[in-house]
Amino acid sequence: MDLLVPHSPPRIQRIERHARPAFDVLRLDEVHPLLSGNKWFKLKYNLLKIQEETQRYPSLPCKLVTFGGPYSNHIHACAAAGHVLGIHTIGLIRGEEPTAWSPTLHDAKNWGMQLEFIQREAYAEKDTEDFKSWIYEQYGHVLIVPEGGSNYLGINGCMDILQGVDLDQYNIIACAMGTGATVAGLLMSSPAHIRVWGIPVLKGGSFLKDEVRKHLVYFLFDEEAVESVLERLVIWDQYHFGGYGKCTSEIDVFMTEMNAQHELPLDKIYTAKALMGVLEQMTSSNRVLFIHTGGLQGNRTV
Repeated sequence: MDLLVPHSPPRIQRIERHARPAFDVLRLDEVHPLLSGNKWFKLKYNLLKIQEETQRYPSLPCKLVTFGGPYSNHIHACAAAGHVLGIHTIGLIRGEEPTAWSPTLHDAKNWGMQLEFIQREAYAEKDTEDFKSWIYEQYGHVLIVPEGGSNYLGINGCMDILQGVDLDQYNIIACAMGTGATVAGLLMSSPAHIRVWGIPVLKGGSFLKDEVRKHLVYFLFDEEAVESVLERLVIWDQYHFGGYGKCTSEIDVFMTEMNAQHELPLDKIYTAKALMGVLEQMTSSNRVLFIHTGGLQGNRTV
């Protein structure tokens, strides 16, 4: 499968549960073996932009610079994409270099990503103009992709997630939240009758509504229109299970049951938490499409 060639819609899997409402899962985890889930969509237009820049200036190939922690699905996906497409990738990793590298970092290095470890104080400034100027001075002709791929091009890609889905069948679309970019794309690409449920996987995740608002402003340029779209967003922020990267025995049991009973693999960081929240909140009147955002590689590190 060519990494950037338009593909057929992902598979929709029906989950039937005894004496409980059924729901559907959009299996983005099956989109590509290396760029799992929503990462394929977030990176698609960013990677096309890099290819266009390189064609424009062939003597100065464009590189990709991005950010993430040592277990980041985004870092993993960017490194894989760079390996497949021949793009030089640079990962600015949060924190000092660990004594023992995560499987994610080992994969990224093996795929040719240049890894630079940034102290947390400096990393916190990554979105400032001064930090971006430093990146351009340090690395030259680059495209800076924010953590999680949550830029204009990434959200454009997320707006393609629902292509080919018969949305008349649903009144709820649900997914895990990390940066809010995927939720922003789902809100802008779904009709007015659908509510979007976002389930933050980090403690205190209600702030993500403001992040979604910022994303929408870049597209709509109209505060009233933005607030109208946001009325369809419901954030369930109580399913972080202790915080980002935290896992409990309850999550492990749930993952085992979903895989054994329905052949639905989930990850401990995002999709398991989000789906547990959805199942607790949904009622018989909800027709739910759950977005499987991938990230299964993260199960090696928890």
